[in-house]
Amino acid sequence: MESFLFTVNALVPTFAIVILGYILKRCGLFTKEFLNVANKLCFRVALPCLLFKNISQFGIEGFLKGPYIIFAAVCIIIIVVLLMLFIPKIVSDRRKCGSMVQGIFRSNYIILGIPIVANMFGEEHMASASALVPISIIVFNFLAVMVLSYFSREKDVNAFSWDMVKNIITNPLIIASLIGVIYEMLPVKLPNILYKPISDLASIATPLALLTVGGQFEFKTVISNKKELSIAVIGRLIVVPLIFLSIAIMLGYKGADLAPLIVLFGGPTAVSSYVMAKDMDCDSDLAAQIIIFTTLFSMASLFGWVFLLKGMNYL
Repeated sequence: MESFLFTVNALVPTFAIVILGYILKRCGLFTKEFLNVANKLCFRVALPCLLFKNISQFGIEGFLKGPYIIFAAVCIIIIVVLLMLFIPKIVSDRRKCGSMVQGIFRSNYIILGIPIVANMFGEEHMASASALVPISIIVFNFLAVMVLSYFSREKDVNAFSWDMVKNIITNPLIIASLIGVIYEMLPVKLPNILYKPISDLASIATPLALLTVGGQFEFKTVISNKKELSIAVIGRLIVVPLIFLSIAIMLGYKGADLAPLIVLFGGPTAVSSYVMAKDMDCDSDLAAQIIIFTTLFSMASLFGWVFLLKGMNYL
């Protein structure tokens, strides 16, 4: 019950900001022009600052936990490959395919992973949870750029073409992640007079992204996207964690090593997936709906996974 209440407390405030964004749009305070500008500000300024801050905060010591992060990274790559093969066979609209693939493989680990594991096992057992932060930032963002660039085209393109490579290396989130890693390797650190503005901009990234998700939401598009939305929600919250948590258990992961993987594989879709889908010309309406509904239903699904694995003595 305690884990359930914590999960509710972690997710309901997130959902409340999304609802606020929708209400502000209905009241006329959020115009279409404002949402477009806010989306660009979030994607090109606030989110890069957040990624830089996260990497500088948690460091890159997690890369020393080699087998664990390699397992997580390989699983994410396998999920993406399978989705890129499967989704286009059941959905003809390529822009929807991009949003679906991203919505299924990309979890909100950065926001939920650390606090959920800390609540379950305490601050003294955070090594594995912290180790996944830098690798999830880099892998999620790199693959998201690749997937969205690929499906934003009207037809199949070479994944190693110059256009694809350029989209990846010039993406603000990729650049911020690389700068964060390089910064952590340097012997000197930014003075507070420079680091503080970056930290302040980072603090607006998540609420701004959530507000734009709510402002973008349209109930009429849910009906037209019900097939795609259902597949994405079930895939994100049930199919992916069922398969890859089972593999993790077979490899011997349990307790404080298994708990972060529950959020990585079974948590709601990352808020930044909407911002990226919007900026990279995939179906942003569908991306927003996937975020909202995976966030809503994950309150039940996360409780279910924690309850099940606890009952089987894996946690």
